[in-house]
Amino acid sequence: MQVTGNVEAHRDSFRTEPPDNVVFTGFVPDADFVTLLRESDCIIDLTTLPDCLVCGAYEATALGVPVILSDTAANREIFIPGAVLASNNARDLARAIREVLRHRREHQAEMQILREHLVRRWEQQFGRFSRWLDGSTL
Repeated sequence: MQVTGNVEAHRDSFRTEPPDNVVFTGFVPDADFVTLLRESDCIIDLTTLPDCLVCGAYEATALGVPVILSDTAANREIFIPGAVLASNNARDLARAIREVLRHRREHQAEMQILREHLVRRWEQQFGRFSRWLDGSTL
């Protein structure tokens, strides 16, 4: 398991030392980051903020990689079907990871569907905005 970002800033909050299979990469160059994401079995991006849409969700969607997100109303609205949602606790995260690993191909297919849906939605919204800018009726 590879964990990106500024983990050192939160190391004091760890209850125990992480297992040997956890690697803290820190921040990596963009190309390396995309490679890490693309080669992942799953991306996990969690938040405690109820209305936060995390970047990892969009990155996973763009790459077609299964994603586990915090179970929030915002994530339910935007990333379902597609994402596996979990409470921010060890038991539920373990359940979600097992789910993704057991049914990885199905979750990859759902991410493709989600990506197509979000692209269509963006194109519709952008089209309406463009017509508004041009002075046409919405």
